[in-house]
Amino acid sequence: MSDILIEPVSHMHGWVSDWFGRAFDGALIEWVSDVHADLDTTGPHEQGPAAARMREPVVWRGREILCSPLEIQLAVCEVRGLNAQAEAIRVFCRRGGQPPTTNDG
Repeated sequence: MSDILIEPVSHMHGWVSDWFGRAFDGALIEWVSDVHADLDTTGPHEQGPAAARMREPVVWRGREILCSPLEIQLAVCEVRGLNAQAEAIRVFCRRGGQPPTTNDG
């Protein structure tokens, strides 16, 4: 993704993972590597080991990207109070995306 990179892969300290990168191609694309194993003990996390075991391939502009499932992303948005993002996920699901398993999907 070097052609759309906005933040190069960087070694992180004191964060949820050891590595992080960010790109933009009409949508923000972030990725992490070497996520800390204890992350899932503090609530739902789209980067946690549980989410990593359930990643799903999503094709974005010809690129296949592994993403956390929508139900985890929805749960994270709800916990963080990101109401607009949570509603966008619900709308997507109502229009044919996979149904969320939390709240009022």
